[in-house]
Amino acid sequence: MLGNYKVGARLTAGFAIAAALTAVTGLVGFTGLRSIGAAADDLGRSQLPSVESLGSVEAGQASVIVAERALANPLLVRPELRQAQYAFIEKNMAAAEAALAVYDKIPRDSAEDASYRDLVSTWADWKAKHGEVVSMSQDKDRLLASGAKLSDPRIRAMDTRTFETSLSSREAFLAVRANLDKLIKSADTQAASASAAATAASRRATTILILFVLAAAGLAAAMGVALTRSITQPLKGMSEAADRIALGDVEQTLEHHSQDELGKLADAFRALISYITDISHAADALARGDLSVEPKPRSADDALSANMGRAIGALRLMVADTGRLAIAGREGELATRADASVHEGDYRRIVQGVNDTLDAVIGPLNVTAECVDRISKGDIPAKITDNYNGDFNHIKNNLNAC
Repeated sequence: MLGNYKVGARLTAGFAIAAALTAVTGLVGFTGLRSIGAAADDLGRSQLPSVESLGSVEAGQASVIVAERALANPLLVRPELRQAQYAFIEKNMAAAEAALAVYDKIPRDSAEDASYRDLVSTWADWKAKHGEVVSMSQDKDRLLASGAKLSDPRIRAMDTRTFETSLSSREAFLAVRANLDKLIKSADTQAASASAAATAASRRATTILILFVLAAAGLAAAMGVALTRSITQPLKGMSEAADRIALGDVEQTLEHHSQDELGKLADAFRALISYITDISHAADALARGDLSVEPKPRSADDALSANMGRAIGALRLMVADTGRLAIAGREGELATRADASVHEGDYRRIVQGVNDTLDAVIGPLNVTAECVDRISKGDIPAKITDNYNGDFNHIKNNLNAC
C-alpha cells in the first residue's frame, strides 16, 4: 500500500503525523504546566521571596554584629582594620535594610503582619544602639589619630563605654533575631505548604503527560517501523543484488515493483542487470571464438557496448587478414602480405609477426629453389654463404655438399 505513494510524500506525512502528536503532547503538557504554575505562583510570588528576604536580613544583621564586636575590641587599633570594619558594617547594613524593604512589599496574613510590626520596632531600637557603638568607635579613632595611647585614661574610658553599649546592642540584636525567627518559621511553613501543592500538581501533570507521551511514542514507533520497512526492504534487495553483481554474479532477479522512487530505482537496476548480462554474453561468445555477436549500444553514451563492438571489429579484421594469408599460402602466392598498419596495438604486432614469419620462410625457400633449378640443369652454383637457422641451415649444408 505504501509503495503507491512517493517516498517524499510518505516522509512528509510521517513528519506531519509526528508533528501532530508532538502538538497534542505539548498541549497536554501546557495544560499541566498551567496547573503547576498556579500552585507555583503563590510559592514564587510570596513564600520564597519571604524566606529569601528574611534570610538576607538575618545574614546582614549577623555580619553587622560581628564587625561591631570587632570595633568594641580594645586591642583593635590599626586604622586600616578599623576602617575595613566600618565598610563591612555599611555594606551589610545596606543589604539587610534592602532585604527588609523587599519583605515589606510582600503580601502577609494578619499574624505575619503583627510579627513584622514587632520586627520593625525592635530593628529601630537595635539600629539606634548599634549606631551609638559605631559613634563611640569613631570617637576613639579620632583620639588615636591625635596621638593618644592605649594607656590614656580617655581611651580606657571610651573602651569601657563602648563595650557596655555593645552589650546593650547585643540585647537589642537578640530581640530582632527572635522576631526574625518567628517570621522565618512562618514563611518556611507556608513555603512548605505551597511547595507541597506545587508538587502534587506536578505529579498529576507528569502522570498525564507520561501517558500521552507513551501513546504518542507507540503510534510514532508503529508508523516509523512501517515507513522504514517500506523503504529499507526494497533497498536491502537491491543492495544484495549490487553486492552479488560486484562479485561477478550477474544472474540476479529483483522482485520489487512499486509506483514510487524505489520502484523506479528497481526498474533501473533490472535494466542495469540486463545490460551487464548482454555484455557478459558477448564476452563469453568472444571467449569461445564466436565473432558473430553484435552488442547494441543502449544510448549514444554507451561506451562499454561501443568498445566491445570495436574489439569485435578488430578481431574480425585480424581473422580476415590471417585468413587471406592462409589462402594465399595454399595457392602458392607466397609474396602476399597483410597490411599491419590498419591494426592497432597487439593486433598490429600479431599481424606483423605473421608477415615477418612468412618473410623468414620464403627467403630461404627462394634460394633453395634457385639452387635446385641450376643443379637440375647441370650448373653447380657457388656455395650458399647466408646464415639460416634450424632446418633451413640443414638444407643449406646439403646443397653446399653437392
